[in-house]
Amino acid sequence: MNEWISVYSSLPGYDKLVLVNVIDPIKNFVTIANLDEVFGWHKENGEPLKKCRISHWMPLPEPPEQN
Repeated sequence: MNEWISVYSSLPGYDKLVLVNVIDPIKNFVTIANLDEVFGWHKENGEPLKKCRISHWMPLPEPPEQN
């Protein structure tokens, strides 16, 4: 499994879906998101993560092999 990468170390490519650790005012959670060059972080469904802080990210794992 890949290791978590701090956003202070590096960022993923723009518009690439990754797993992110979200620091939210109400609760912390992990979700799939992408980084947009203009508008910042968004959940996979397009919902912006404006009031949240992304601390770490990691590439999504490869899907299982189909038999």
